[in-house]
Amino acid sequence: MREVVLYDLDQPGAAMAIGALPALASGSEDRELTQQWARAIFEDQPAADKVKGIHYRTAYNHGHALALWDCAGAVAVPTDSAGDPRDVPLRDRRVFDQLKKELIPRRIIVTQIADEDCESCSVA
Repeated sequence: MREVVLYDLDQPGAAMAIGALPALASGSEDRELTQQWARAIFEDQPAADKVKGIHYRTAYNHGHALALWDCAGAVAVPTDSAGDPRDVPLRDRRVFDQLKKELIPRRIIVTQIADEDCESCSVA
């Protein structure tokens, strides 16, 4: 593993330092706009020469999130005491039940669809 340099949009003034509005760091901007900014930070490197990702706040519950680029070999998936990966798909019961518990009270619909029925899955 190696150190990965992140640009911390959650720090005061960080968004403005790269020409963005502070709302970019709060997760309250439209997803299309935030994707454009992430692409610009990756391609143009306005923050620093070696930035490999950004730290920002999510739109839901103002949680922490990372977007990482070209970090193969730098990120390890945590394992449990048996050595099994703790990185599990959202459809895993341990995750899906908790996801429903958190999102349904917020009136966010939670459903599962088969991979073959997912338009986004076939594009990837």
